[in-house]
Amino acid sequence: MLGFYGTAAVVPLASLVLVAGCSAPPTLRSGDVQDQIEAGLADQVGGDFTVVCPSGVPVEAGTTFTCSVTDESDGTKVDVVVTESDNAGGFEWRVQVPRGPASPGASPSTD
Repeated sequence: MLGFYGTAAVVPLASLVLVAGCSAPPTLRSGDVQDQIEAGLADQVGGDFTVVCPSGVPVEAGTTFTCSVTDESDGTKVDVVVTESDNAGGFEWRVQVPRGPASPGASPSTD
């Protein structure tokens, strides 16, 4: 089971910006973002993780996107919310704690 709920990291990734030419806005290299999150999780909680992030994310401070994380030891999956911290490709990430199913209310017992 993933033991990293509440894990967060600030990772400056200015080198990860891919400039696709003058007419297209720059986008993050999703593979590099994935690698940085995988390494951060391994450092913070240990284990092997697979991270999948969307491609084509524009480089713009405040942009938020979600990556999917799988714990390779047991297949547990959680989301990581990524927020770009600047216009140079820096970002912060945090594991989103999954919400469990709603618990039914207690019913009065009868004896």
